[in-house]
Amino acid sequence: MLNTISDQKNYYDENAEQFEERIFFGRANRNHLKKIQKICELLNLKNNNRSEFCILEIGAGTGLHAQYVTRQFANVRYIGLDISEKMLYQAQKKFRSDNLENWNFFVGDGNLLPFRSNSFDAVYISGSLHHFPDPFKGFEEVYRTVKPDGTIVMMEPNWLFPLNFFHGCFNRIEHNILKMRKRNFMRWASRLKLSSVNIENFIYTPPLSFIDTKILDRIDQILGKIPVISSFSIMIYLSARKINKKEKFQ
Repeated sequence: MLNTISDQKNYYDENAEQFEERIFFGRANRNHLKKIQKICELLNLKNNNRSEFCILEIGAGTGLHAQYVTRQFANVRYIGLDISEKMLYQAQKKFRSDNLENWNFFVGDGNLLPFRSNSFDAVYISGSLHHFPDPFKGFEEVYRTVKPDGTIVMMEPNWLFPLNFFHGCFNRIEHNILKMRKRNFMRWASRLKLSSVNIENFIYTPPLSFIDTKILDRIDQILGKIPVISSFSIMIYLSARKINKKEKFQ
């Protein structure tokens, strides 16, 4: 089963214009909002008082998450990278219509980032690590480019969620979903000697427009407290910190 950079690029180039459309609901829905809100919480953007905080998103896609970050946090300098130039073209259209200035997009390979080491205050990936032919290599590149004491956040499809498991087995573009396991996250974090490692399930229900959002939020809270159900959540996430040299030698 092939899962190369060319496979990924071709797939997303071909689907870029229709990528945000879905049969039942578009991608700009409650669930994507919940994901980026959680990521921003893990990055502690709300309480960040720096005059400029530079973050990198790997797998920026059509810019849904990027748009939220730049609208909500004026001090954040956002850099987005994606393998597909056509996906980023869709993202740039959003930003130009918003007249936002604190952003840049780059076309590039997540397994070989075109940035210097120790460049970013934080790096995050949302639903893209499993598209890398070698997910751990992508993890290593995240580690390389984040500054010492910087934050790393990964949010990926949980292989135990039935639909994710099906796609992992039968869709070559999604094959590496089967590697998105909490034990793999922990093993990769250990190999990189990350600190403050936190790995959790992240559960949410379908964004059904005929049900009030507050009710869906309450359902999510209840289901998240039931261990058996929570373990089959649609997503899992990792948050961690890159230790600095002083800590290494203490």
